[in-house]
Amino acid sequence: MPRLPKSLNCSLAGQAYPADAAGIVQMVRSHFDEAGIPLPASLVSRATHCPGIVVPHLDFRVGGSVYPHGYQGYLTDPVPETVVILGVGHRCPADISIYGAAYQTPLGTLGVDGELIAELLSHSGEKFAGKRIHHKGEHSIEFAAVYLRALASLYPEWANVKIVPLLCGGMQGEIAAGEPGVNPYDECADLLRAAVQRLGRRVSLLVSVDGSHVGPRFGHPFAADSRVLQNIAALDEAAWSAVEAGDPDDFFRAFLPTRNAQYFDGVGALRVALRFFAKEARFVIGKYAQWHESSDQSVVTLAGGIFENHQTKT
Repeated sequence: MPRLPKSLNCSLAGQAYPADAAGIVQMVRSHFDEAGIPLPASLVSRATHCPGIVVPHLDFRVGGSVYPHGYQGYLTDPVPETVVILGVGHRCPADISIYGAAYQTPLGTLGVDGELIAELLSHSGEKFAGKRIHHKGEHSIEFAAVYLRALASLYPEWANVKIVPLLCGGMQGEIAAGEPGVNPYDECADLLRAAVQRLGRRVSLLVSVDGSHVGPRFGHPFAADSRVLQNIAALDEAAWSAVEAGDPDDFFRAFLPTRNAQYFDGVGALRVALRFFAKEARFVIGKYAQWHESSDQSVVTLAGGIFENHQTKT
């Protein structure tokens, strides 16, 4: 196994979330209270682990009540051995970037699954190997790491769960071309699925994405007024309905009419998840929301939900 890189420090403690462990756990409790989802005293027993969740990576202070609609899937036992975090590479030029550094959080270290990372990198010819500069300070991974360590503080079963931090691009080149073609997102999903099967690993995907980004803040020459918010909601509904239907190509086609002019940032990560599950697990959305900033008339949309195995879906 190759030597793993040095750990990364969480950079937004004391800004987007409290800097101390007790404060973070209290924040998570408040999110669940706001969402009306009770935190159980102990994990609920199920036949299988939760195969995956979707959560936002919008600032906890404004998107907090949406997070539990995904993380409630992790309130069951058995827990996964490894969580593959499919984040968004906001400063990463690569389509797929894997960087095997543990995360130092105020709640302790979140380690990585070095064996699974080595499998992925070796079978991809190292082309998915990421760089520290692109992963350092990436909040789509950091927020997930903090929440997973908070779960470990609440439930001891989560204490030894490890992660694979994986950043995804937005498929903008493929969307501009009008077809997915042969792309690295599908290749990554296929390699991940094969590696999980070879290792016999109990894995869950954590898809850390936001939705549309519209308004002057994001370079649009118009305000996100009530009419625009309605239009964006309709575009988002088409995208999330395609995720629920489970077809990666239908999901991709949802962005062709606008060429993703709404800057939905989770296209690549959700494509990987849908391809990985191959309809063996289906997504159920729990909550959709729009965070509208009146100061500059811009909006970011977000959603939370759970991938469910067919046999456990009710």
